Amino acid sequence: MAQPDLDVECIERADVALTRLLESPPDVLVTDIRMPGIDGLDLMARVREAHPTCR
Repeated sequence: MAQPDLDVECIERADVALTRLLESPPDVLVTDIRMPGIDGLDLMARVREAHPTCR
């Protein structure tokens, strides 16, 4: 069975991640709850508000 070709990007700060994610939304977002800047739940809410298909 063929394996999917996945691109993974790791960003340590939620505020930096938010800028990147709003420019280019992912298909899947995995985040920590506690991060410097905004927390992971707020990050996910902001990305989903801008890109509702992101899960």
